[in-house]
Amino acid sequence: MCRLYFKDQRRTRKGLASWLRETGGAMTLTTLTTGGAFAALSLTTFTGIRELGLIGGVGLVTCLLASVHLIPLGWSLLGEQRGPPWTAVR
Repeated sequence: MCRLYFKDQRRTRKGLASWLRETGGAMTLTTLTTGGAFAALSLTTFTGIRELGLIGGVGLVTCLLASVHLIPLGWSLLGEQRGPPWTAVR
């Protein structure tokens, strides 16, 4: 996500809010479908698979929230123009 954002920002000069509007729906949908699959695993009677489904579903939702809220917050605090070190022009 980070690499795509900064690559697109250099090419089009779109802001963070615009980029999240364009990609946020796809990120949410894919996370919810995968989380639903993990939630289905939690319906089984086998304890190991049930716990795998629960941990996987909660982990995916946590990663989605971090991707949509915490990472953009960090970018806005650091300044959008700066970017991470791997996007430096060589």
